Amino acid sequence: MIKRLLTPLSNFIQKRFDVFIAKRLPPARIVTLNNNNIFIFPTAMGFCYLAIVFLLFLLGTNYQNNVIILLSYLMASMFITISLASFFNVKGVRFSSKKEFLGFSDKPITVNVSVNADSPRFNYLLQYPGHALSVFDQLKDKQTLPLTWQAPSRGVFKPGRIEVVSEYAYGLFRVWSWLDFDHQLVVFPTPRPITFKQLAACEDGKEEGRYTEKTRDGDEFVELSNYREGESLSRIAWKQLARGQGKYTKQYHQILGEAKYLSFEHLPPVSVEHKLEFLTYLILEYSQNDASFGLDLPTIRIDIGHGEEHKFACLTALARYPRSHSTNTVNDSELTPKKAKANIVEGVS
Repeated sequence: MIKRLLTPLSNFIQKRFDVFIAKRLPPARIVTLNNNNIFIFPTAMGFCYLAIVFLLFLLGTNYQNNVIILLSYLMASMFITISLASFFNVKGVRFSSKKEFLGFSDKPITVNVSVNADSPRFNYLLQYPGHALSVFDQLKDKQTLPLTWQAPSRGVFKPGRIEVVSEYAYGLFRVWSWLDFDHQLVVFPTPRPITFKQLAACEDGKEEGRYTEKTRDGDEFVELSNYREGESLSRIAWKQLARGQGKYTKQYHQILGEAKYLSFEHLPPVSVEHKLEFLTYLILEYSQNDASFGLDLPTIRIDIGHGEEHKFACLTALARYPRSHSTNTVNDSELTPKKAKANIVEGVS
């Protein structure tokens, strides 16, 4: 009952606090900590320290003991000195970061934050709320601080502000701030391997850019097979070997005819998320072999192309894929991660 009554009050306070923080700490690519964006407050240990100082002062005045009174004064002055040291350990540090980071849904995304400090700083903690805490004992000059963020699924996410905390020195004060770089994390579906036989079984021969198999040796990846003694080391699937999945080699076929469009129609009848994972795998394999391909989804169509920019355009389209949307056509430049825009979560079922 009490919790139910306090929830509206808590939500109201949190909302007003968020508005205050948004005005005090607006989004920026570069943030320098100063008097306007640093917060400081005693820790539990700090309050215990103050209680001891107060008790010593009462004891000294009650018994008129100058030594005890002098000790309480000395401890109080140390408390003030430590508060200044804690504040100046944070003040003047400059943080910067780019806006977008890319990754796959099965792995934590590493977000890099650059820091520039004119002198050594100590005991820094950085984290996104609810995610792994990154601890840095000392910051020196210019360096990069890696933070991890685990996406719950594919999509485009805005993880929010990064909390910077320091309890230097002696843990008597907690000095903190929030860094708002307006980060946007584009999370691609997890690649799910699919073989040439599975694709061939689903094709009806009428789709644009149909290809035919010519020989076992060529440029187009088709499937993984068990490693046989004497096969070229350049064809070993090193990613699968590193994951402990066994030793496989990549088999290729030479492709004739026009470049291929990748679409749902080429895939087995599985769930939408599984199809997106198949397409992710195919995009990565085609790109690795510098093959030309296009992407044809029910919601969007990307023209045939190749290269890194084209690959990320296609992967971003998969990350943004919604449940239902009208069909339209775009160019690669409109889908590159550099120009991607999203709300807190986009393209997640």
